Amino acid sequence: MTAGGRARRTAEHRAVAMHPMRELLSDLSTLSGPGNCRLAGDTPSEVNRRVAENAETVMAVCQNGMAALGHLLAHSAPVIEDVTISATSLEAIGWLMAELGDLSAACLLLSAEFRCAGASIASRGNR
Repeated sequence: MTAGGRARRTAEHRAVAMHPMRELLSDLSTLSGPGNCRLAGDTPSEVNRRVAENAETVMAVCQNGMAALGHLLAHSAPVIEDVTISATSLEAIGWLMAELGDLSAACLLLSAEFRCAGASIASRGNR
């Protein structure tokens, strides 16, 4: 596969509007607990799968975003040294990265919990 082919697929993928955090929060607000679904027409296993997938996507976005921020900070050392970028901006980026790390960890736990709950529901359905 050529580099141009990869670039085209990436551009097409970016054209699709995805909102995994919005969907994750929406699904979580409709659940009273893992496996208890109040969404009309959705089975608990569908909701568990959707929550797990969205949590994994949010986790990946947080991890990739923190890596990109770290890379940008490392390359912006000269403007940090000459105080072109304020300490307040750096502090805000630090707090953002800390919160993204916490969110990423919470999404990992959430994904595991809902994947396990979905698997137990599926195994009960096969009996």
